[in-house]
Amino acid sequence: MATPRERTSRVEGLLELLIQKVDNLGERMTGVEDNQEQLNQRLTKVESSLEQVNLRLAIVVSGLEQANQRLNKVESGLEQVNQRLSGVGERVARVEGHLEQMSQRQGNVERMLEQKADKSEVRLLFGTSITLLAAILGVLGVILATI
Repeated sequence: MATPRERTSRVEGLLELLIQKVDNLGERMTGVEDNQEQLNQRLTKVESSLEQVNLRLAIVVSGLEQANQRLNKVESGLEQVNQRLSGVGERVARVEGHLEQMSQRQGNVERMLEQKADKSEVRLLFGTSITLLAAILGVLGVILATI
């Protein structure tokens, strides 16, 4: 068996080892605390960055909403233009119908003018032939009168 001094000396050695281990644990805890502080700082930076990202996203969302409103206005304007164009198409169809009627009337008028021109030519020729006949009769009358 060990003597009390040996036991005391062994206990003192164990105590020193225990103190060293406690010191090592303290140093490790200090390192862990430093690491935790660094992690907390990084986490703060990340949170700050996330807030900035959220603000930027809010701006982007706002811009998208404005763009969507503008697109809605453009769509509404296009619908109005389409409605007006459909009205214009109907008007164009009516104008084309009127033009076709006018063309038919013009054709009718041209035919009537041709008929009248033909009648006028016949009258002119008839009048000319009567004048020639009268002239011939007049010349014959002069010839007969001289004989």
